Amino acid sequence: MEKIEMQPVREKVVTALRKAIFEGELVDGQEITQEEIANKLGISRMPVREAFRILETDGLLKIMTRKAVVLAFTEDDFKDNMFIRSVIEGEAAARACIHHRDFSRLEEIQEKMKEAIKKQDLETYVQANIDFHGTIWDYSQSNRFKVLLNQTFNGIMFDIPLLVPGHMEKSIQEHEKIIEALKSGSPERAAEAMRYHISRGAGNFVDYRSQFNFKDE
Repeated sequence: MEKIEMQPVREKVVTALRKAIFEGELVDGQEITQEEIANKLGISRMPVREAFRILETDGLLKIMTRKAVVLAFTEDDFKDNMFIRSVIEGEAAARACIHHRDFSRLEEIQEKMKEAIKKQDLETYVQANIDFHGTIWDYSQSNRFKVLLNQTFNGIMFDIPLLVPGHMEKSIQEHEKIIEALKSGSPERAAEAMRYHISRGAGNFVDYRSQFNFKDE
């Protein structure tokens, strides 16, 4: 039997706050406090404090004395981030194709993601998706790529599957194509499949986000 993975309360608070910022429930310049969020979510202040620090690193909050201020989430920032990620991760997939031959680990993760979708187990899906991409980064044998990709694969990137309807099903199909490309031994195919996957996800996110009122710069 596999170990049961429990998501820390801190991560659940982070996801809830990202969603609130994404959907405009929390707006640019709005002041929030640990006590306020803890009361709304029915939890202690400790995980809220930790979540605030994570969101400050993501650039979504600015922590001040006894409060935090919500920062604008702009479409241009998101597009720039995803463009950078698509370029680097596309090359990481190409190098994984060159340096690695056994992709059974990716197939195992893919099956876990399919099962998570059937059960609507979103937490397991999100973690498996992170594992899928992280495994390809490892196969690229480039520590520098891993550092740069960790910087771009953060913040709201983690929660796109939770926010955008239909994203998980499309991602599963695209993961299949990425695995096929890797197994084909063609670095060009692998890079193209990965770039398409990231670009498509970014486009769907922007389209869905347009339903809400956001400050764009």
